[in-house]
Amino acid sequence: MLWDDDYFYDAAELIEPHIWATLKDHDDIILYNNDFELFLDPDGDTLNYCEIEMNALTTVWDLILTKPYRDKPKVIDSWHVYGLRKAVKIYGTLNDPSDIDDKWTLELAIPWKVMEELSNHPGVPVNGEQWRINLMRVNHKIDIANGEYKHKVNPKTNKPFPNFNWIWVVYRNSGCHAPELWGFVQFSDKITRDDSFKDDKNDAVKWALRQIYYRQRAFQKEYNEYASNNFQLKAADLKVVGINFNPEIAVMNDKWEAKQKGFDGKTVCIRWDGKTWLE
Repeated sequence: MLWDDDYFYDAAELIEPHIWATLKDHDDIILYNNDFELFLDPDGDTLNYCEIEMNALTTVWDLILTKPYRDKPKVIDSWHVYGLRKAVKIYGTLNDPSDIDDKWTLELAIPWKVMEELSNHPGVPVNGEQWRINLMRVNHKIDIANGEYKHKVNPKTNKPFPNFNWIWVVYRNSGCHAPELWGFVQFSDKITRDDSFKDDKNDAVKWALRQIYYRQRAFQKEYNEYASNNFQLKAADLKVVGINFNPEIAVMNDKWEAKQKGFDGKTVCIRWDGKTWLE
């Protein structure tokens, strides 16, 4: 990953003995092919994050999810990365099962302008800014029949085997659609790699509040209402070094919010849909 005043650049190298791709139309469901996927949540609030998928034909599916899959989001296919630059290089032959391929590489250049609606501010990231990000590679089991690649069928179900994935950040089998579990990318204005990653102490507060969120979901499922206090959520076991973790919880009909004094004079907040923010 690299960046400059114009683009956020992402490149990947995918080792693959059989390089194939069939989907050619923009916003096809690219994960039905082997593909590479990039997930970005620039403001880190877990809502309104984007996903960009590309196969070896450089066909792209770009979309926004209004919230994680667990909360039944709207999938906005009409969102496009206007001005996206893309490239693929194949070290072998595409869609030719008669030989063994080496790898394929891909490059994406994403204009900052298209990221503004997902970010905390317009324009280019500032030095030291951190984004939530995840990377994934999707693969399928294949067969070769009549000189063509086919999805391998599970004889027990007579259906194709499900795809299997490599993910940069995986936590508790969450998959790729849990933005609060993704990794961080820190933007540096230095050409060299001299900058070290700077942990934000308020991220520990966010994580403790995230446990409140998980427990509220479980509480609501069991009792058909949200808990109104920390005792009901058994929050006494949640600790954050350097502060007394005792969040204020407010329940309003079918919604709730929790707030906790954090570090650097900030208050960290979370609400019923998982959105986090600082006050």
